[in-house]
Amino acid sequence: MALLFGIPNPRQRRIQYRQQMRDAEDPFLISDTKFIKDFRLSKECVRYIIARVRPHMTIKKRPNSLSLTRRVLIAIHFCAVGSYQTGIGENPYILVSRSMVSKCLKEFTDVIVNHVANEWIIFPITPLQIARNKRRFLEKFNIPHTIGAVDGTQIAITPPNEIDELYQEHLYINRKQYHSINCQIVTDADLKILSINAKFPGRSHDAYVWKNSTIRSHLLETNAKNTFLIGDSGYPLEPWCITPILGNHQIYSPEHRFNKTHKWARCTVERCIGVLKQRWRCLLKDRTLHYKPTRASKIIITCAVLHNVAIHYNIGLPEYDNEEEEDEYEENHGQEVEELLNAGRQTRQELLNQFFTH
Repeated sequence: MALLFGIPNPRQRRIQYRQQMRDAEDPFLISDTKFIKDFRLSKECVRYIIARVRPHMTIKKRPNSLSLTRRVLIAIHFCAVGSYQTGIGENPYILVSRSMVSKCLKEFTDVIVNHVANEWIIFPITPLQIARNKRRFLEKFNIPHTIGAVDGTQIAITPPNEIDELYQEHLYINRKQYHSINCQIVTDADLKILSINAKFPGRSHDAYVWKNSTIRSHLLETNAKNTFLIGDSGYPLEPWCITPILGNHQIYSPEHRFNKTHKWARCTVERCIGVLKQRWRCLLKDRTLHYKPTRASKIIITCAVLHNVAIHYNIGLPEYDNEEEEDEYEENHGQEVEELLNAGRQTRQELLNQFFTH
């Protein structure tokens, strides 16, 4: 009957749909400006990423399968626009179903996290890396001995299943009463991400995430003198994590001058978070990652890698709004904590005496 009246049967419709996918416009043929608007990266960047992930992605041999290039573009485009997958599937050169977008995103984020992230997110551990970071903070913000700035940000996710024992739903409700992952980010003076921890639920305080992070463990183990991160008052004062001096201080006093410089330098991580979310809009609160926490974490890490790639290739920075709020650390005066606090106070006081008293 379908053939009698010229109506394509379901099989013919599927074939026509796949033909449309194959014949969809090649995004590398559009203008450079439009390409960056759609993918937040230049064509050169994307070609590098495609070449880098190619050895680790499945090569589809079926004639109607999506090419590797198109699968990568679909995943990057999702990170860039952050809207529902249905909207992405309606894009003229990413004409695929919502389920296909999800498959492409899963494959791409797995490859980035497992094979690429360690090449682009590198915490300074060698003398040369440490010296370079200290020099940049001193040149840009006039603050010495600093290798990075640390802060946390909430990335909205859909609520985990209430009966899921591994991801207990109530642990993901943050203090603003929405579900999220509390993501800890360390950045250098040039907005490059040095470390990202995206595994803690939104209810976790920044100080808790910090105390259980591999970065703190590394700094605790090395215990290098005159080498530290800077963080806001939501973090505990330690010899390797220098925070502002609380209280009101007379203008132009050493304490006031230190806090002013500290805040100026610390803004680099706040700016980095803002740029990260505006460039990769799937991380914005009003977009929300509709995935389980494990997949959401991989998407966050993937966006951090793409952020550093964009910095490396000098892609222009998007405008951003700083919506992060500063918490105050609630001190717990156990013996070990008290010893670290006193050591941190001594390190900070030496900094004041040497650099902020004249």
